[in-house]
Amino acid sequence: MASGAESRPRPNLVFVFADQMRAQATGYAGDPNVQTPFLDRLAGESLNLSNAVASCPVCPPYRAFLLSGQYPLTHDLFLNDLCLPDNGHSFGQELRSAGYATAWVGKWHIDGHGRTAPIPPGRRQSFDFWRVLECSHDYNQSRYYAGEEVEPRLWDGYDA
Repeated sequence: MASGAESRPRPNLVFVFADQMRAQATGYAGDPNVQTPFLDRLAGESLNLSNAVASCPVCPPYRAFLLSGQYPLTHDLFLNDLCLPDNGHSFGQELRSAGYATAWVGKWHIDGHGRTAPIPPGRRQSFDFWRVLECSHDYNQSRYYAGEEVEPRLWDGYDA
């Protein structure tokens, strides 16, 4: 017979990583100058961490910290365009071993093998559903790779 903890459904986990976006720059945090209805709704229906500190406020070191649980002095990503080795337990691996389906959508920026090159499954830190581009700052024409495809796609709603 399953214990109470095993029979309860696990919560969905959704993390939103945005470059250079302070919480104060959202409607739910009180900024009257912006409209962020989707983030406002997400914040209203979820756990909202209102006091957090970046281990290193540069994109790859911080993403590598979140995925590996290691500080930049350990994972060695101090700069842009470096590769996080898949040699330890990542957040994706831990989620998968706990029975979660894993997905990453959007910017990855920890592969270091070219900003527009596809990322093979062995360097995806155990994330299965995959809609990713290594790095782009072309926010109105951003592309991504889906699964095992080697040709990039354009997000729906954008014109080529």
